[in-house]
Amino acid sequence: MEQKDNIRELSFEKALTILEEIAEKMASDNVELEQIMSLYEKGMQYLKHCRNKLSEAEAKLSSVEKELLAENPREESDGS
Repeated sequence: MEQKDNIRELSFEKALTILEEIAEKMASDNVELEQIMSLYEKGMQYLKHCRNKLSEAEAKLSSVEKELLAENPREESDGS
C-alpha cells in the first residue's frame, strides 16, 4: 500500500518517466516472466495515476473555459 501512496504524490511528468522506464525494461531481451509480471503490475499503477492526472487537468481546463465564457459570452459567438 505504501508504494501506491508514493505514486499518488508524483507529478504527471515523473510518473510518465517511470512508466517509460518500466516499458523499456519489459522490452529488453533478458527479462524473466516473473519480472515481466511484476513490471506489468507496477506499470499499470503508474498508468492509472497518469490517466487520473490527465482527467483532473481536463476537468480543470473545462471549468476555467466555462468561467471565461460566462464572463465574456460574446467571445464564444465571435469565435475569438
